[in-house]
Amino acid sequence: MMRLIGLALLFIHSLAYAETEIEQLEILSHRISSSFSALVFFDGQEKYLNQVNDFLDQGDRLLNQIQLDGNQPSQQQSPQHQSPQTQLKQQWQKARELVESNRQSVADNLDNFEYEWSLINQVIQKQITEIQQQHYKNKNPLYSSPSVLLQVELETILSLYMQHSTEIASGFSTLPSQNSIETSVATVDTLLASDFSDNQRLQKKWRFIRRTLLDHNAESVPFIVLKIFDDMRTIIRSG
Repeated sequence: MMRLIGLALLFIHSLAYAETEIEQLEILSHRISSSFSALVFFDGQEKYLNQVNDFLDQGDRLLNQIQLDGNQPSQQQSPQHQSPQTQLKQQWQKARELVESNRQSVADNLDNFEYEWSLINQVIQKQITEIQQQHYKNKNPLYSSPSVLLQVELETILSLYMQHSTEIASGFSTLPSQNSIETSVATVDTLLASDFSDNQRLQKKWRFIRRTLLDHNAESVPFIVLKIFDDMRTIIRSG
């Protein structure tokens, strides 16, 4: 009996931290943005291009699980008549083509990588929002749990921080974001206080990095920020 109770509690815990496929895709899209920025900031280090490929692979598997609305559209169908799911899949494929077409000359195409991805990601975020609105109707925010919202906000912060660091270091410019580091930091502050107050490891990591994030205009330390965010991901996933 105790074993059954333990398994039931483990199942409930896993549900609290589980994302839907579309939520996982949103998280992956922000991680791709961070990796593209890191690729530029660290002068084309291959590990960051490998990260992008890995995230795209994960996204491909998720997209195969997402039900397309109606029958598969023909190639001639105009975008306005395609479902958000179909358009999302097409944009993901564009990202794949971006990587493949520039793989042999990464060092010569660093500015192209980040800028072209920012164009693709604008459409991806629009389609994700539409799908979330269809799924959750009037729910606000459009996420299945505070844990998912926290992950999205953290990945948003990291992508913005890395983009800003890259622009300062290289002079490359991407499309301006509708989000800001300051706004997302405030959201994370609220989430940690309301839903993760007992997670001392996560609170400690956040206190350590919070001021650095807000001082992004004065000092840029991507290596440290990337490491701390890796640690926070592990803590969140472990509960």
